[in-house]
Amino acid sequence: MSDQDNPLDRLTRPGGRSLSDDESIPVLTERLTLPSLELDISLPKPPPPVAAPVPPPPPPAPPPPPPTPPSPAPPPVAAPSAPRPAVAPSTAASPAARPAPPPAIPTYRSSITAAPVPEVDWTRLEQSLRDAVFRELQPVLADEAGRLLRERLQPAIDRVLTTLTAELRQAFDARLREAIARVVAAELARLHEHG
Repeated sequence: MSDQDNPLDRLTRPGGRSLSDDESIPVLTERLTLPSLELDISLPKPPPPVAAPVPPPPPPAPPPPPPTPPSPAPPPVAAPSAPRPAVAPSTAASPAARPAPPPAIPTYRSSITAAPVPEVDWTRLEQSLRDAVFRELQPVLADEAGRLLRERLQPAIDRVLTTLTAELRQAFDARLREAIARVVAAELARLHEHG
């Protein structure tokens, strides 16, 4: 295939014959239009109000309690009178004529006895509360104490390190100068002896 038959070569070479464009491929200068979309952006309608339910009628009042029967009156005490002659009781007397014995008053005995209240050992309770509070606070207190020590000691440590570094540097410089001076003096002395 020759250079003239290659269609890409003709496009890139100046003066080459232009190829016809494919109609299905859009050109960069054309604008594409999209079909319009109709969107419903209205808010939904609120539901119709619901009527409040009618409260049920109140329950009927309970019937009044039955009246309590009147308590029997105590038997009248007869006033002392003159002694009567003893009369034999008649066998024909009816039992209704005899006075009723007074009603017996019921007495209740509880079989449940009150349990004795245990005595509280206040010192032991106080000690156990102190131990519990100490166990809860110990990790927090240790962290807080470490933080306070670092905050308070850090400036002093920085000052000591700065001073120590300056003193060490001066001492190192002095020793280095002395060592260099000794070496130079020894070398000069050796050169004078040989020279």
